[in-house]
Amino acid sequence: YHHLFADGLRARLVDEQPDLVPALHLRASAWYDRNGEPSEAIAHALTGEHFEQAAHLIELAMPAMLRDRREATLCSWLDLLPEPLFAVRPVLSVGHVGALMSTGQVERAAPRLRAAERWLDVTGRAGQDPGTASDIVVADPDQLRTLPGTIEMYRAAEALVGGDAGGTAMHARRAIDLSPEGDCLPRAGATALLGLASWHDGDLDQAHRA
Repeated sequence: YHHLFADGLRARLVDEQPDLVPALHLRASAWYDRNGEPSEAIAHALTGEHFEQAAHLIELAMPAMLRDRREATLCSWLDLLPEPLFAVRPVLSVGHVGALMSTGQVERAAPRLRAAERWLDVTGRAGQDPGTASDIVVADPDQLRTLPGTIEMYRAAEALVGGDAGGTAMHARRAIDLSPEGDCLPRAGATALLGLASWHDGDLDQAHRA
């Protein structure tokens, strides 16, 4: 009966002290964040409409979410954020691109990818100086530094979906060149895409090597 009792308490809270609800969600989000439960922390931040906090937590959680192939959950969170938040958060935008592409929403990903790409001219093509733009908001500077390679990887994927094997190979090679040795996701993803482009062109030996 614990869940029934909890439901009763929540209903009483909403009925008697509704102004407390957002603050309590923020406290719950902070508690879960401190105790290593990011999904619960994000859920409470979103439910309480603390969208800046939610965006911060989602950005930090993105590498693990993408690694564990939890793109559908990531999309469900990101779709609840107000659009203006993405305009100043290139890392969040590129994470959304990855989640959208992995769930087959390539058309939705395209404008998000172009918006994030514009930040490269502000922060440097290699993403080495995240402090050069006063408007930029970044929760994880390490992800910002990997953006050039990651964006090229998604450009390669976009080209492959469009049937452009040459464009796929070009962007994939750029992604590999721009990604540091330890940045495994874009390097591996770009290499796989390069293999698919070679397969498309009938170069099975190169496809197999990639």
